[in-house]
Amino acid sequence: MIRITTFLIVGVVGASIGFLSGCDVCRDDIKGTVVSPDGKHRVVSLVRDCGATTDFATQVVLERNSAIRWTSERIFVVKGDHHVDTNWKSNDSLQIVCHSCGSAHVFTEKGEWNGIKITYEGTDR
Repeated sequence: MIRITTFLIVGVVGASIGFLSGCDVCRDDIKGTVVSPDGKHRVVSLVRDCGATTDFATQVVLERNSAIRWTSERIFVVKGDHHVDTNWKSNDSLQIVCHSCGSAHVFTEKGEWNGIKITYEGTDR
């Protein structure tokens, strides 16, 4: 009887920890990384897949290299799996091109981050 009770307690506690820890089922498929001309920034384009209950999300993340670590900001997010081109025009100017992205599907579209001006082509915004 003690073994059954112990087994049930361990099972319930284990399941609770797994549930509360929020097991991440999302998977990021990196499509490309482009480093700025001066090497201080990089832009990463990816498609996030969180399983059957959600749609894909195409994302562009801008990262800055500091002496301690990389810092980052999600600067562009659009619903679905889209081809996105990222082009550094200069050290402080980035262009994001997504001809298949419509304004109804764009969730995030930042115009500037950390001194980097961001322009867009093909997003209707």
